[in-house]
Amino acid sequence: MKEKFATKDELEMMIESHMHAFLQHEKYAVESVSPLSLFTHNRFDLAVKLLYLHNRKYNDAFSRRIYDEHIRSISHGTFKEAGNDQKNSLDSFVDTFNELYLSIKDSGFDEKKSLIPLSKNGTIINGAHRVACAIDLNTQVKCVKVDTVDHFYDYKFFLDRGLNQGMLDAAATKFIETGTNVYIAIIWPAAKGDLLAVESLIPNIIYKKQAYLSANGGANLISIVYQGCNWLGKSAQGFPGVGAKLVECFSGPNPVTAIAFQAPTLTAVQEIKDEIRNVFGIGKHSVHINDTNEEAITTARMLFNDNAIHFLNYANPSKFQSTFDKINTFKDFVKTNEITSTPFVLDAGIVLSLYGLREADDIDYLYVGENSITPEWKNVNHHKDSLQYHEVSETELVMDPANYFYFDDIKFVAFSQLYRLKSNRMQAKDKNDLFMMRGMVENNKFLARLGMAKQKLTFARIRLYHKAIDILRATGLYKIVRWVYRKFFKNNSSLDV
Repeated sequence: MKEKFATKDELEMMIESHMHAFLQHEKYAVESVSPLSLFTHNRFDLAVKLLYLHNRKYNDAFSRRIYDEHIRSISHGTFKEAGNDQKNSLDSFVDTFNELYLSIKDSGFDEKKSLIPLSKNGTIINGAHRVACAIDLNTQVKCVKVDTVDHFYDYKFFLDRGLNQGMLDAAATKFIETGTNVYIAIIWPAAKGDLLAVESLIPNIIYKKQAYLSANGGANLISIVYQGCNWLGKSAQGFPGVGAKLVECFSGPNPVTAIAFQAPTLTAVQEIKDEIRNVFGIGKHSVHINDTNEEAITTARMLFNDNAIHFLNYANPSKFQSTFDKINTFKDFVKTNEITSTPFVLDAGIVLSLYGLREADDIDYLYVGENSITPEWKNVNHHKDSLQYHEVSETELVMDPANYFYFDDIKFVAFSQLYRLKSNRMQAKDKNDLFMMRGMVENNKFLARLGMAKQKLTFARIRLYHKAIDILRATGLYKIVRWVYRKFFKNNSSLDV
């Protein structure tokens, strides 16, 4: 394809006036690129814009709130845009964005009207709304590199300007779900060293978050991020390989640190991983980095959502095999009825089943969309009759991350939100459920201290268990002791040899 060029005078007609100072030459190359190639770590704002675009058809209040807040941050509270007098209020930003989306949807990206100005390094310096529309519509954009440096609207920019944790988490998750060449480094608590030095080894950081996990939380996270590894074992057996990995990765008091970043290749990621391991000096037990984009999405949904962190710390998803059977039934229900693009959240008993409190009798769901879902399947029910007890709308339950968490690619109503429903409804079964749930939702300092003590005892018990196995193997007694244990003691113990 013949390369296109534009003169300085032509470009002044196609980029905003406050960008003209960056035109230092008489002629510039005009490039056609995939908009996803412009979704870079320093333009975290694109994730917010994409979140709004994706959810606007559902009249989602959360997506509008985060969009409004990020415009407040970028405009320093003025809600005005340099070089565009028409954008002088929140509503004008939203109206212009909606009109721009429809224009690109109907006519494509019109290079005669505008070009996307890029820095010398090829990142966006203006036109992020246009790029977001093009990403959502999978439409090529026309760009020109001008004479300026990168502009930074990264996650730290918005953190410093007051975007709350929930909003940052949601935007980071959207970035991982949409972006390319995205990875998440999980620094395990066992890693002791200079975290800032580690961050200096990781390029193009998208987001960083830390979370304290209990022994149960660590075990659940390990079973999720290492899913498919032979050493892990099967869910039906409670993932027997988790214990040894848990001891090695969670031997320190530190939080789990998740750092999302972009890297060009898996080879580059492996080099980063090796450098991080060299810093901590404990090999594979210091850091885990995903290999695939799907794994990155799963990790983001687990660690970039406080409801999911609660799930990790308290849930026992392997306790009832019927839980996985019901999840698979619901997936079949969605696929058979050809409603895979419909946003759902599972409610009520299935959440308690995931937490290991009691088995669910059926599958209750909520959803958003214009069409009614028919036919109903046996034991798969639209839970609309209980909406009044949730005290929030069906759309908020399905679309606002404050009200749900992900597991196995499905949204579930947050534990605290289910507690609210049951507290309001107070049927006989709710009273029994509330008794089981109370310790998991109340901010009880005694229970917290008790939990920390139990966690230390749990780790000590697991370490002792694995040390005993090592000794038995070294002395040649392992098979004999295992036979005796399985024959006479296994049913009375939670450990397996």
